[in-house]
Order: sequence, then structure tokens, then C-alpha cells
Amino acid sequence: MYEFYIFPLTGEDGSTQWGASYPDFPGVVGGGDTPEEAVKEAQENLAVTVEYYKDEGLPLPTPYKETKYDVLVVDKDLRTSITEYAKDRGLSLNQLLSDALNQYISTH
Repeated sequence: MYEFYIFPLTGEDGSTQWGASYPDFPGVVGGGDTPEEAVKEAQENLAVTVEYYKDEGLPLPTPYKETKYDVLVVDKDLRTSITEYAKDRGLSLNQLLSDALNQYISTH
């Protein structure tokens, strides 16, 4: 079973939507009005992706195992700014934060 993340997304109107993603499959995401809807959509997208991998003879990623989970908590204004910045650049929030952290670590 592949690990997935669930995260809130703040809309321009201040509403909260939900996203879910699979770190072992970059780009496999789901979204919805509730965490459950986001997970369901992500699971459906994962099933399609796994089928594609199998059809193309591509190796499936080894499921990532982590024994301890960390949660990044940021205030609402910063989360809104980060979300808008990512959206303006056509990136997912996860991709933006991963890229930014990798860049920061590589320069320090």
C-alpha cells in the first residue's frame, strides 16, 4: 500500500478545499470539498496510474516507509500566499515546497 498525504487548500474566497497526494507517484493527486473526497479521487487516479505503469512495463515504485511523521504548520496568511504563489507558477503546493526546501538545503 502506498502512503498518501492529505492537506487543506485555501481558496481565494477563504474557503477550504482538500487535496491528497502520493509521494511515491509525483503528480498523482486528488481534490475535493472533504478529505474523504480528496482521498477517493487520489485513489482513483492512482489506480489509473498503476495500470498505465503495468501496461507500459514500467517498474512500480517501492512504497515509501516512514516510521515518524512530521507536520508542517504555517499560519493561514502564509499558507494562502504560498498556495497563490504555487498556483501562479502552475505548481502543486507540495512541489513548490519540495523545490524550495531542496534549494535552501543545497545552498546552506
